Amino acid sequence: GSHAHVVSSGRFEVVMGRQDARIDRLKSVLMTPELRALQAKMDEAKQRGERLSRGDQMVLRKGMKALYADPAYLEAQRRRAQWLNDFLHKLSNNLVRNCATRGVQVIVIGQNKGWKNGGDMGTTQNRRLRTIPHARLIELIRYKAEQQGIVVVTTEESYTSKTSFVNNEPLRKHSGKKKSKAAAEKSAPTKVEPEQTSPAHEPLGRRLKDERNTFVNAHQTGRLARVHADVNAAFNIAACSSGWPITQASP
Repeated sequence: GSHAHVVSSGRFEVVMGRQDARIDRLKSVLMTPELRALQAKMDEAKQRGERLSRGDQMVLRKGMKALYADPAYLEAQRRRAQWLNDFLHKLSNNLVRNCATRGVQVIVIGQNKGWKNGGDMGTTQNRRLRTIPHARLIELIRYKAEQQGIVVVTTEESYTSKTSFVNNEPLRKHSGKKKSKAAAEKSAPTKVEPEQTSPAHEPLGRRLKDERNTFVNAHQTGRLARVHADVNAAFNIAACSSGWPITQASP
C-alpha cells in the first residue's frame, strides 16, 4: 500500500527498563561486600587493560554463581522472561493480523548476521538491541504468518539505513575499519593506471545524528526532502528482497 506505519517501542523500553533496573538493584542487595570489592577491582583492572589474579577470579566467579542461583534473583529473571515472551507474542499477533487484514501476501524482514556486535549507538540503544530476541520474534512472525498464507522472507539489511530510496540510490558496501598502514601497503597494487581510479561516491542522503528517526534526501524538496528513517530503510530492505544489486562503493 501507499501508507507506512511506524510503531513506537516506547512502552517496551519503559517496562524493560524497570525490569532491568529491578534486577540490577537486587544484584546489588545480594552481592556481599567481598564480591562488591572484587567487582570494583575488576572494573579498575579492565580500565588499565589488566586482569584480576587467578585467585580473585575464582572467588568472584564462585560468588556470582551463587548470586545467580539465589531464588529471589531467579524469580526476577523468570518474571522478566515471562513479560518479554508475552510482549513478543502480542507484537507478532498484531503485525500478522494487520497484514492479513490489508491483504499483504509477503512480509520482508531485514537481518544482518552479527549486527549486534561492534555497533555503538549509545548506551540506551545498545542495551535495547541486546534486550530484544530478534531471532525469536522472526520465528513467531514466520509461524503465525504462514498460518494466514503469508510468506515471510528474510534478507540482508546492511547499508539500507544509509541509502536514499527516494533518490533511487543503489545499496553500497561502505568501507569499515581502516586498514593499518602495513596492511594497506601489502594489499595495494604495485601500479595503478589513471583509468582505474573511480571518483568517490557522494551519498544521496543521510540519517541525522541528533534526530535518528529522520533521513534527509539530497536534491529533494517538499515532503520527500525529509522522511522517517525507518520507512526509508524498510523500502530499501524490500528492494533487497526483490533482487536489487548491492554495489561496491568507490574508494
